[in-house]
Amino acid sequence: MPRLIASFNAQAFQCMIRLSCAIKSQQQREIAYALAYWVQSYQLITPLSLTEKYNAEQQLKQLAYAFSNSSFQANNMSQRIFEVAQHPNYLKLAPVPVDITIEKVLQLVVEYYRKTNNSTLLHGITALHAFIELLQYFPDQQTALQWFWQSYTAAFATVGKNLQQPRDVLPTSPHLSWLETITRLR
Repeated sequence: MPRLIASFNAQAFQCMIRLSCAIKSQQQREIAYALAYWVQSYQLITPLSLTEKYNAEQQLKQLAYAFSNSSFQANNMSQRIFEVAQHPNYLKLAPVPVDITIEKVLQLVVEYYRKTNNSTLLHGITALHAFIELLQYFPDQQTALQWFWQSYTAAFATVGKNLQQPRDVLPTSPHLSWLETITRLR
């Protein structure tokens, strides 16, 4: 696991998510397949570096601004993440804040998904859940968190202009009983 740490973004987090599910279900064959999939898909975004220049929230705001007018050549999320990771604007903002915490990551990942309803950022939530499930397998959990955050910020930047356009908040539906629900369906 420590060797895979620099590639949480592999296949748009799917390798990590698959491994987490396999471990949770205790299916040895699926664990082996998930690890093989991750090794095969390994792709380093950029070397890990830390900064005191900004905190996590400021970093996301700067990324949102830097990529607000961006469009990407890649057709899928995984390729867009790698495309962003090589972009000069990302490279300037790739360093991870030194004070990053799992609580702050959780807050921001959920907050930005709620603001945008974007499927890439929904992947961020499922990836974070998988990461938390796998955290016990990393000897240096703070470094693992830093690598995760770097992968997340690259995915975050792929959302581009959608970060500037908050979604319309739909009113919450009233809770209906089964009978009321069935009646409305008729």
